[in-house]
Amino acid sequence: MEDEELLFEKICNLRAGMRGVNVRFILLERRAAPFRTDSGHTLHPWLVADDSASIELTLYDEHGEVFRGGDIVRIINGYCSLHRNILKLYVGTHGQVHRVGEFTMRYVEEPNMSQQASQPSSRPRESLRSGNEEPPG
Repeated sequence: MEDEELLFEKICNLRAGMRGVNVRFILLERRAAPFRTDSGHTLHPWLVADDSASIELTLYDEHGEVFRGGDIVRIINGYCSLHRNILKLYVGTHGQVHRVGEFTMRYVEEPNMSQQASQPSSRPRESLRSGNEEPPG
């Protein structure tokens, strides 16, 4: 399926419990070294971003071994969940993850949706006001 046929969610709109999520982003940095779980899976934690926000992504096993910082990636049929009260994005067993480019994507690191998981409905600051309004406060 081509990108033009899919609807991609902005990271700023991701919430815990969302399933069937299609999202495109750039891999910014590994959040920690890969580590093995008690069930034998290797987890690869990343910080990823699009032009609306950033979020923590956890890739499992071979999915996490093939990507590098700067890769532009799309996830088809992913899901979001809270882990230790941190919003995270996952591929899941029915999802797909593909590298679609590298280094040429606009992104923002703030807001980080993973750091705001316990706060109600966080949206990027730019979307709250137009360019000709005075900032609140």
